[in-house]
Amino acid sequence: MFTLAGCWNYRSLNDITIVVGIALDKRDTNYILTFEIIDLIESSKETGVKTKVISTYGETIFDAIRNTKKKLANKLYFGYAYVMIICQDIAKEGIHEIMDFFLRDAEPRATLFMTVSKEKTAQELLLTDGVDSSLVAYNINFILKEDLKVTGSTLAVPFYKAYRAVKSKNAFALPALKVSEVLEGKKAIESDGIAIFDDNKLISFLPADQTKYFLYAINEIDGGLLEFTNFNKKIERITFEVFSCKTNLKHYYEDNQLKFTIKPYIKASIGEIMSITDVNLSYQDLIDIEHRAEDMLAERMKATVDYIRHRIGADVIGFEDYIYKNDLKLWKQIHENFKELLKSAEISIEPNIHIINTGLTKNF
Repeated sequence: MFTLAGCWNYRSLNDITIVVGIALDKRDTNYILTFEIIDLIESSKETGVKTKVISTYGETIFDAIRNTKKKLANKLYFGYAYVMIICQDIAKEGIHEIMDFFLRDAEPRATLFMTVSKEKTAQELLLTDGVDSSLVAYNINFILKEDLKVTGSTLAVPFYKAYRAVKSKNAFALPALKVSEVLEGKKAIESDGIAIFDDNKLISFLPADQTKYFLYAINEIDGGLLEFTNFNKKIERITFEVFSCKTNLKHYYEDNQLKFTIKPYIKASIGEIMSITDVNLSYQDLIDIEHRAEDMLAERMKATVDYIRHRIGADVIGFEDYIYKNDLKLWKQIHENFKELLKSAEISIEPNIHIINTGLTKNF
């Protein structure tokens, strides 16, 4: 075992430039790559890790990367790259081309997150200020990792999953990022829904407020909040904290008509109630709250699902893939005209919300 361990190429930190973030843009026929790199000279125990941003260009991705050697003493090292940001121009042309180098090279990890910039360029995101970390790429990495547990406003898609989706030729989604102002003169990155791809190309964005209900439909929610206003006669606004969600999908086919039922099973607690007077909840009140929340969630999920299939026109929820995996005989029968069948499909949403905790309010 000991003979198999150790460094495979004996390079020290002095011989490499560590890349933590990658932004890909395109101008005419040239690719413009921007890298966030670790500044080993300025970084110290007292000041923490410092980074610099460097840009380069080339006719291909590899050419652009190698051209950085004209500006740096050492070659770039991609083993610690957290995130890759793609501009809209490249995304609209198709992302398969730009993935090839990162698949062939030994250094980039298959777990680095792929994202799409909602700004004019991808570079703009790496030029922002880190809020709770000086590493912009690390901030993005942490935002994406925690989002499904905390806010449920976007996806976290590692490189290998994105490549798998591209190869499958199915519609898929990548997280979308934008620049927002956090303090006067200070700009930071903010997650902002998802970018939807069909046939390998960016076709639309779904905003964060709708992305949450899309995530419930595809069984990708691990936590977050559900907020409802104008809830009932007693409660003006209520917020639930979601602890778990398991979504099941069922299909039916009869008389050339597809029917789908989406059933999210949610365990949640009451995190906040906003009302004019104090609200004392009885057992029956809790039952009524669960039913009202189920109806309101079903309405929002249905609106999002219908918006995606009618306005955007992509099966990013994966209805066809579900039938392919669960009813191959039916898929062979309908796959050639599935898009038309999906547009006219009857889709029902049947959430089941179980309140497991109401919390205690303090009395003074």
